[in-house]
Amino acid sequence: MSTNETTPLLSDDGISPASDRQIDEDEVLKVSPEVWAERFIEKGESWRRDYERKLIRKVDLRLMPTLVIMYLLNFLDRSNLTQARQGTLEQDLGMQGTDYNAATSIFFVGYLLMQLPSNLLLTRVRPSWYLAASCLLWGIMSTSNAASQNFTHLIAIRFFLGFVEAPFFPGAVFLMSSWYTRAELTQRIAWLYTGNALANMFGGLLGATILGSLEGALGISGWRWLFLIEGGLAVCFALLSAFLLPDYPHTTTWLDSEGKAFAAWRLLGDCQEADSYSDVSVWEGVLMAIKDYRLYAFIVFQHTSLLSQSFQYFFPVLVGTLGYDKITTLWLTVPCWFATFLISIAVTFTSAKTQDRSIHIIGLMLVATIGNAIAATSDVNAVRYFAMFLMPMGSISAYQILVAWVANSFPRPLVKRSAVIAVSNMIGNTATIYGSYMYPSSTGPRYILGSTINTFVCLLVVVLAIALRFIHVRENKRLERAEEDHASPQPNGSGDIEDPKDEAVSNFLENYVLYPCNESSSPGFLEHLPGLFKEVNPSLHALGKSLSKNGKEPDDYDLMTVVVLDIFETLFIHDENSFGAHTQGMAHILRLRGHKQFHDPRGWGLFRLAHHRLQKERLAKQLSPLPESGQWLGSLSSEIPFVELEKGAFDVNEVCERARSLLFRLKSGAPSWEEMIQLVREMVSVDLKVSRWRERPEWTFKSLPRSALTGDPECISRLPPRVEIHRDIWMAYEWNYHRTGRIILHQTLLECLLQPSIDLPVAVSVHEISNYIDASTSIIHNLAGGILSTVPQSLGDIDSTGQCVSPTSDKPGCQAIGAYLLLWPIKIIKSSNSMATEAQRHDAELCFERIRERTGMKAKLGPLSSI
Repeated sequence: MSTNETTPLLSDDGISPASDRQIDEDEVLKVSPEVWAERFIEKGESWRRDYERKLIRKVDLRLMPTLVIMYLLNFLDRSNLTQARQGTLEQDLGMQGTDYNAATSIFFVGYLLMQLPSNLLLTRVRPSWYLAASCLLWGIMSTSNAASQNFTHLIAIRFFLGFVEAPFFPGAVFLMSSWYTRAELTQRIAWLYTGNALANMFGGLLGATILGSLEGALGISGWRWLFLIEGGLAVCFALLSAFLLPDYPHTTTWLDSEGKAFAAWRLLGDCQEADSYSDVSVWEGVLMAIKDYRLYAFIVFQHTSLLSQSFQYFFPVLVGTLGYDKITTLWLTVPCWFATFLISIAVTFTSAKTQDRSIHIIGLMLVATIGNAIAATSDVNAVRYFAMFLMPMGSISAYQILVAWVANSFPRPLVKRSAVIAVSNMIGNTATIYGSYMYPSSTGPRYILGSTINTFVCLLVVVLAIALRFIHVRENKRLERAEEDHASPQPNGSGDIEDPKDEAVSNFLENYVLYPCNESSSPGFLEHLPGLFKEVNPSLHALGKSLSKNGKEPDDYDLMTVVVLDIFETLFIHDENSFGAHTQGMAHILRLRGHKQFHDPRGWGLFRLAHHRLQKERLAKQLSPLPESGQWLGSLSSEIPFVELEKGAFDVNEVCERARSLLFRLKSGAPSWEEMIQLVREMVSVDLKVSRWRERPEWTFKSLPRSALTGDPECISRLPPRVEIHRDIWMAYEWNYHRTGRIILHQTLLECLLQPSIDLPVAVSVHEISNYIDASTSIIHNLAGGILSTVPQSLGDIDSTGQCVSPTSDKPGCQAIGAYLLLWPIKIIKSSNSMATEAQRHDAELCFERIRERTGMKAKLGPLSSI
């Protein structure tokens, strides 16, 4: 479908809202997912990147503020007992000894007991209702604290408060995972955790205000007002959140059909890329997690990290050791938590930017260690208050990064990662049950015991972070050694690799098949070709093992393996007898895979690549077409009409084959001019037909003079006077292959027309022959010029918007796929028998040298990199 025919999705804020009419929840499904996928691919990478950025921004604004506020209220209602203690709570309820510690601890018993059931309920109800109902219930339970008449009432209410608060966090993560990719989700979870610091900050503000101004109002104690107001806030926001929170992309009302499809499509691609072990069951994933020794290290790590945060449930009491009255004490807690909030935001950003976890955690936990040590040893108020800043700034901020580290340390398979997160989170949270007893009233007024214990706990977290850092460094080195050890094939005596999971085979599949497939719909394999030179044997074994499995149908990885082998064969193997072996293999795999599998971007991208490899082999190497090839490609075209394959490719191939046969006979003097001119006319007719179907808008290139380009002036000065750009590099590559096929056709036609002159039949005039020669020559020059004008975009010198990319830019100087896909067109233009102009052949030679040098093939492979 042409992009000109698609209703624009973007409005003033980047994403158009749904229309005023009622949107059918299944409207997005009225157009099949594969149609949407093809539309998004056709729009080009630049459009998708810009659109995705605007979509994420809108989702962030719609989803994250609501969830952060709900988490703030969630944590506020679990921790408001600490502010209530600054009032007359303990006196009114007759609490003594460790009663407060028990009331704090019992919350987490209910919280942990509800963890598993809440996760089972997640997928059974609408997330917006589920989270809103949870918020409503914990608001009611928090408000019920105000009705407590004794310690038993408080214990019962706190237990059920933990019970109804438990569903929120896993539910929030589940909802976010329905909108964000894996890479985006880690950052959003960290943002969500900032609600902890905000809750403690606002808790201090509200506590100081309510206890200071409402004590005894209407005959009600200040701490009861505190529970009524803070619980009431949760109840009110729960009712509002039911309307604010979205459910899933396909059911939301603030995206149109295309927006819903795009939101779902990008998550589908992320899921497909996330896990190449889709056949691993849940129990297998759990067993894999249990067998990984790092799980137990992370359990202890998360457990001790949460234990180091136990002070936050006693924070007003600890600040109260400075000697101020209780209301002033609550005011003094606010700056500490505001600073913690700012530090949390900052370290989350720097951790994501630097891709570092361990160093950040080590540094932050050392800050927390210093804070606890000062609190335990100093009796100077100013110094102790400074310590109150360090304690939460270190441990609370570090925990946000720790959660991301756990997820990133177990990327695949997905079920294993889920098991690790669930187990470490559940066991880790048990620390809060006994951690609530670290600050008993009997150790007041300085609470030296709790601060001392926390000092050593923080140090233990530092030691564990260092240990885990070394564990990961060792694992990475082990994997690197394995790659080096198996860079060359290691067959056994029979020449076979015994285990299909042999590391040499796995290394080939990971580096040359899975990675290129997962990077994008355009397999970026060229950067790996020098290494592939040493990997042919493992690749053949990998392919053989994959295809020999009983009942296994060829998949994208099998197809990609054959495509890469075919490329390798073309570039590095010069044995004419070997030509075409993998061409047959590609065709065979495409036949076996069937038509229905070509619906996702990666699969369709691979099909197009394989299709053009077939076309290239048959045109350039003069292979006979497969008898069934026209049938299965034609069938695919009819079954998926929106794809619009190379409709005229077979006509071009067939007529070129006949022309080559005719040339052979012409040189032997056998055929007549009548036969030749009939074929020439047919070739002209075929060329006209195959060129016309490409006149649709999506095939239109944007032609720009050099003066219209933007960016580095020095970079622009090295570009040709005029360049052609296309929004989708795939379309540019297909069009260049089409152009190259036409160049071959017209060069063949000219060879026929330029044969030594003989008597022409009466029906053929010299003028007609001259016109054919002039027309074909002009067409060849125009086509060659068109191909050369796309070189800057294909090599990454400019992007699809006409922006010049500086060689010093972080962007790659040469697009792997673009560079490789120029090789065949450039070879045809620069060849010795090319009928392009001398200047075009010279430019093609320079382009070819750039490809060899900038991909590293020339430096690493020398003469073997020449074609």
